[in-house]
Amino acid sequence: MKSPLKDKNLLLLFGITLFVVMGVSSILPVLPSAGRSLNIPMAEIGLLLTSFTLPGIFLTPFAGILADRYGRKAVLIPALVIFGIAGFSCAFATDYKTILFLRALQGVGAAPISLLYTTITGDLYSGTERLKVMGYNASVLSLGTAIFPFFGGLLGEIGWQYPFMLPILALPLAVLCAIHLDLPNPKSKETMAGYFKNTAQIVSSKKHLSFSG
Repeated sequence: MKSPLKDKNLLLLFGITLFVVMGVSSILPVLPSAGRSLNIPMAEIGLLLTSFTLPGIFLTPFAGILADRYGRKAVLIPALVIFGIAGFSCAFATDYKTILFLRALQGVGAAPISLLYTTITGDLYSGTERLKVMGYNASVLSLGTAIFPFFGGLLGEIGWQYPFMLPILALPLAVLCAIHLDLPNPKSKETMAGYFKNTAQIVSSKKHLSFSG
């Protein structure tokens, strides 16, 4: 395996991985001050996190299907753009409902990113190389989890809005991924309807087996 610093795919993968944790860890230090500025009751401040993470529960499976059918970049690039613009826009929110909506929209962008950073690892690397890259990625995730609250708190000393501006960095990353990330063409031709039909058949067969047993 070439040096990580010379592997452009790996460096871009590290960038993608960092955005997996940015959406939560970077704003944790400023949640109380954001809540005071936007008149959000302290009992409801956690919704700024929930509204971001909730879309992933519903959208991640769809993102996987679309990425298999149309290609990783076709899903990854729009996801980074949505994540970046919606996240950055939160810095300019002036009321509770607006920032909740923008956080949920940012979560729509985050859902495919949290899936694709592992999928792309499997696309690009195999065998011992894949294990090494997974180890590198785990370190990058840990690093992001550690440094984003620090930078969020540092920026929060200027104003609660500033940590919310960090996601704008997803836009140059999207451009770099579009130009330089080398990924294989999609192999799956399964439609969304076919996917759910097959899933229903599998679930039905498991239920049948369980009752038969």
